[in-house]
Amino acid sequence: MPLALGRALQQQSNQSQGRRALGILISLMLTLATFGCAKKEERSGVCVKTLASGTGATGSGKVFAVDPMVSSGNSLLSPTSTTVGNFSTSVTLQNLTGKGVLEGSFVTVIDGQSCEFDFNAYSTSNDFQFDYSNKAFQEVTAYHAGDRFRSELNSINALLPTGSETIVSNCMDEDNAYYQRYQLLDGSIYGEVCLGNSQESFGAHYADDSTVVIHELQHGTTGKAYSSTEDLNQLFYDEAGSLNEAISDFMAMTFLEPQTTGFDTRIFSRWALGSFFGADSYNRGGHKCPEYDATFPTCSGYALGAAGFDAATNRASYAYPDGLSWKFAKDFTGPGFLQSAFYGNPSHEQIHNNAPLMAGALYDMYDGLKAENGGNQQIAFQKSAKVVIEALKLATKPTVSNRTPVTFRSFASTVNTTAGLLGYTAGEQTAITNALTARGLLGGSTLAASWASVGTGSTEAAGVKIVDNPNTLKSWIASAFGSNMSAVVTHTTATGLNNRLNAGEVVAIWFDIKNDSTITAGGINVKAQSLDPDVTFLDGHYNYGYISSTEAQIMYSKINGSAIVTALGTGTGAYSISTENRYFKTNPYYASTYRTALWMKVSSTASPKTVTIRLTLTPSNGATTTVDFPVTIY
Repeated sequence: MPLALGRALQQQSNQSQGRRALGILISLMLTLATFGCAKKEERSGVCVKTLASGTGATGSGKVFAVDPMVSSGNSLLSPTSTTVGNFSTSVTLQNLTGKGVLEGSFVTVIDGQSCEFDFNAYSTSNDFQFDYSNKAFQEVTAYHAGDRFRSELNSINALLPTGSETIVSNCMDEDNAYYQRYQLLDGSIYGEVCLGNSQESFGAHYADDSTVVIHELQHGTTGKAYSSTEDLNQLFYDEAGSLNEAISDFMAMTFLEPQTTGFDTRIFSRWALGSFFGADSYNRGGHKCPEYDATFPTCSGYALGAAGFDAATNRASYAYPDGLSWKFAKDFTGPGFLQSAFYGNPSHEQIHNNAPLMAGALYDMYDGLKAENGGNQQIAFQKSAKVVIEALKLATKPTVSNRTPVTFRSFASTVNTTAGLLGYTAGEQTAITNALTARGLLGGSTLAASWASVGTGSTEAAGVKIVDNPNTLKSWIASAFGSNMSAVVTHTTATGLNNRLNAGEVVAIWFDIKNDSTITAGGINVKAQSLDPDVTFLDGHYNYGYISSTEAQIMYSKINGSAIVTALGTGTGAYSISTENRYFKTNPYYASTYRTALWMKVSSTASPKTVTIRLTLTPSNGATTTVDFPVTIY
């Protein structure tokens, strides 16, 4: 089931994570339907072949103001309604090159299906007044939203990448939208936005939601600001990935705030994520609590630490680190909404579920800057965008020893410092500091050294969870890395399947790290080293963040402290959550997929013995500590 709009990862190394979109992986190469359209700079049927000449022009077109809901003023408008097209409005299109197509100084929109990545919308007079029934309508809407957004970035010298970004409208028939960076043969980087067509709500289009268009374009800006060669998010569930999503949500919400009159301006994608999936909702937001908190949207029960949670009254706070992993949308059943969210969400560590905490903190910063500038929305947006983009440039880059150096707290600190470097006023700097501190991203209590120890583990293996079923492992490897890679699993059921280590096996392994502190550990970089040559890690084709055959890295989103365990266990029945201060009980779905596993191989000549796996654990909010996990070979 789709989770959220996402950014495709450009990874050229053998740790390639493929294309991430809607919280799932699909193949790196996108296959699109083709209909034999002619090449660009000619014209046949609906596809452009001959371009008009021009040196720059304005034009006109029909679009939705933000999205069909906002444009109509109807929060209950259905994406399958026959009246959706009635709510378009005519606008002026700026920064066109004047060639009769949607090519502009800041964005260029092409068609991904019937025109096979060529121009579709065409007018020698730059009059793009298409009806909603014409797929060119989506191209115009995408152009208008994208051009306005990137033009604003240009006005503050923050246009990244420079030049015109490509948007592919109708790029596929799938509930999906993403930004993809490609490395071309000459070594240059090319990026494009893909906006799909919904299959859950057939006939609905992601291009009709301006928050989606801006969200995906911002991924291009975020990536370029951070690095031309390194991705911000390196490991599957690192906080840098959540930060990437949060920045895109934040920029879309705040840029469009003036147009979102009468609607909650802190909701991201009320149209696509909020209504395309029937009874389910996958929207996100920038509030201090999720939609199922009893006090939403005022979030009057918000507080730092365990005080911000109470299962008995359905109170949850988007404060770091306990606010990580709580899905935003109210598509859980009551009366115990927190209990339903905890047990009913199989994607606790997914980057989009962690994004609302940081998106909300940045929105709080934006509100503070607006107050400091007399309520001027444009100035507040410009200053917010500038400090975020400049902070990305200064954020720490990955190294061999630390593949995921950017965390929520480290980025908050960089933003705070960057505001001073940009010469923001004392009041503006204080507003930024206060917003980030209130979310637990600056200051506060941190974990002391030796905060971790070996947890209970599984029934079969103390301290760890091991999966050794070759059918399961081959399925996971094929899903993650390609079917040809599954041949690494050579053992069969004849070796004995016991969820333990046996000679000659390949296994997936998780570590039940116990948190001995009252404070929850957030954003834990787990660096694992085998101290016995009979047990080694598979190479970088299989392990995210692979370093060598004896050391690998993985990310755990959080590990409960004892205080939040007590808070969530309050109440009885539907209002009580049974959790513990160890990893396996922080995320009850930790072993449901391969995404938090490390892959190891036991030598075929290994004799029964106990080996040591040494973990070096670095949380975002505390000291690095080392824990030795004894694991038995049977």
